[in-house]
Amino acid sequence: MGGSGLWQISEGWFLESMNKTKEESEKLHKQLLEKEIDITNFSQKHKKLRVDYHLTHLAASTSFSS
Repeated sequence: MGGSGLWQISEGWFLESMNKTKEESEKLHKQLLEKEIDITNFSQKHKKLRVDYHLTHLAASTSFSS
């Protein structure tokens, strides 16, 4: 079916995007622990990453629900 190929591409994109955001969050945590970034900047950047992650997850969940 033609639609299933599009579904796989889209699902892969969502998973890749979520994994990238998770990796960026881990790097940010490392920067905080190593005192390369202050708590104010960490908080702002971390909040943005978490919002991006959850919005992507929500979009994937609603796009691929049965």
